[in-house]
Amino acid sequence: MKLGLKIRIVGRGGGISPAAFWASLISATVEDAAPTKVVMTFDKSNTDLVATDFTIAGKTITLLERDATNKILTLTVSVAFEYGDTPVVTFVLTGTTANVTNNISDPYGPELIENITFDDNTWWNLGAGWSISDGTANTSGGWNTLNKTDIVTEGKTYKCRFTIKNYTQGEIFCFLGSSAGRGTTRSADGTYEENITASGEFGTIIGFISDMVSFVGSIDDVSLKEVL
Repeated sequence: MKLGLKIRIVGRGGGISPAAFWASLISATVEDAAPTKVVMTFDKSNTDLVATDFTIAGKTITLLERDATNKILTLTVSVAFEYGDTPVVTFVLTGTTANVTNNISDPYGPELIENITFDDNTWWNLGAGWSISDGTANTSGGWNTLNKTDIVTEGKTYKCRFTIKNYTQGEIFCFLGSSAGRGTTRSADGTYEENITASGEFGTIIGFISDMVSFVGSIDDVSLKEVL
């Protein structure tokens, strides 16, 4: 009597094909509580896959973990995701991709500058030597300020961003409240961004003023958001 031996050959999908397993993906998310982890939930289970079976553009995957059901796989990356990132996971075995839902909260409050691009001169207060034209705030020099009051709260920290254009000479910085709440001195064309804590006797004001050398140039694209 001959005995027949049947051998079942399967892919690396824990008993199902990789394509079938990937097709059972229900969701892929990254959350505030674990910004270095992408959690993928599947309808089917898997026991065979390893970290190198996945890639995420711009990230290095350092670990793959699975829950007791083998239906929830967690990918850990070396550098945390941030608000606004749009991660995409690629399943190497099939070459297919899935978008990751990014649930990381915005670390900043709403925009506080109403006239970001200097469309007119009705919002900003212009010190002597300052003018607004062609979508920029311009100064021919001096130590008077471009400013707006009733914007910030003393003791709170804000992300300030602005662009210098048409730089000719000198130095300028952004301040919140007074020079005690000052940012870094800038002296070249470019876009600059930093966190500044409002401080000083004029605690509600945002302003720009020359530093040691009178600034000649233009300011544009001013943004101010509270750091939450």
